[in-house]
Amino acid sequence: MRNTPVKRGEQILGECYTRMWKILIAHLKAEHTRMSFDTLVLVGADEINRRKGHDYLTVFADLMTKKVLLATPGKDGSVWGAFAAELLRTPAT
Repeated sequence: MRNTPVKRGEQILGECYTRMWKILIAHLKAEHTRMSFDTLVLVGADEINRRKGHDYLTVFADLMTKKVLLATPGKDGSVWGAFAAELLRTPAT
């Protein structure tokens, strides 16, 4: 599902849409626990509107590897606190 929408993955593998999402979420949670910020040099942050209206999501990304580090609801100062907590959560190797 890295390069294919979940709906297309469902069609290819013959699995139901809900099961595909459960598999994807389980994989992301497992990867998240192994994530390390040891080599983090440049961080970018941008907010996006998730739905019409003012339902924002702020995304933090490693600008060198182009990987998402954290996505958190909101676009105010609290999102930076959430990112700082994520940095502290990740043990140094």
